[in-house]
Amino acid sequence: MARKRYVSSAMGTDEDIADIAGENITAALMWPWFITGFDDWGRMEITSPMKIKLELFPSFPFDKNDIISAIDLFANAGLVFKYSVGNKNFIAIEPCKFYKYQPYIRASKRLEDGSGCPIPVNAPWENCAHCRANSRTSAESREESRKNIPSPSPSPSPSPSKDLGASGENSTELDILKTGFSDIKKVYDNSLGLMTQTPAEDVGHFLDDGIEPDVIIEAIKETARQGKRWKYTIGILNNCLLDNAKTLEQFKAREENFKNGVKSNIKNNSPPTQIKQYPIFKPPDDDEEYRLFLEKNYSEGSQ
Repeated sequence: MARKRYVSSAMGTDEDIADIAGENITAALMWPWFITGFDDWGRMEITSPMKIKLELFPSFPFDKNDIISAIDLFANAGLVFKYSVGNKNFIAIEPCKFYKYQPYIRASKRLEDGSGCPIPVNAPWENCAHCRANSRTSAESREESRKNIPSPSPSPSPSPSKDLGASGENSTELDILKTGFSDIKKVYDNSLGLMTQTPAEDVGHFLDDGIEPDVIIEAIKETARQGKRWKYTIGILNNCLLDNAKTLEQFKAREENFKNGVKSNIKNNSPPTQIKQYPIFKPPDDDEEYRLFLEKNYSEGSQ
């Protein structure tokens, strides 16, 4: 099944990938395609290398030995954890690392753990407090769901559901909740229609680049005012990245400067520069008049 996944350019300077490339350059180049094979919980079944080849590399001249070799190298480098359950084999990425680069995956989906692959046993990240908290709350969430299954009796009385966003010991306020993604989605749904996977991924990308949720919300509202589509929002946010206008204050200053014809210099914290207004040129009657016009208005140092 085709999946959309973020792939960071940072992998080009990753030491683990570099070590793999030093041993097997083909395996290192296969890694971005492998990322698309992991499910929304960062797991993948590897029992059949040929199935992986057909699903991830249908147009590449790789064989099952290339697949097996690559997986072994990924595991040795610590990119994945290999484990077996019954007669099936699996690999998994540490959840903290996986969701760091795939922030658009909903928090509720992470907690429900609907993966077709079993949970890794004796994984090295079991010592990670954050991963342990998520795993514990995921189990509690599944147990709570079972408790809330209506009874066949005429008067069912399910227990109240747990607030996953509440603070406290069992809180699992994941990165995607901290970023304000839900607020962005509400504005998008009300302004541009129901948010699909592509804009959700784009939002995660801009949040990962440091743009504040309020800036994205303002860009969406401006897109709606202009009667434009999501690509228009992307253009606004890309320009914000270029100008380093990542906070709402910087965004509003940038918009005000734009309305006043002032070139933004937020990026280097220097004062805004007034755009020079040149006089409208009227075609001259002879070459001498044209030369004088250029000399007066466009010569070096002219004001």
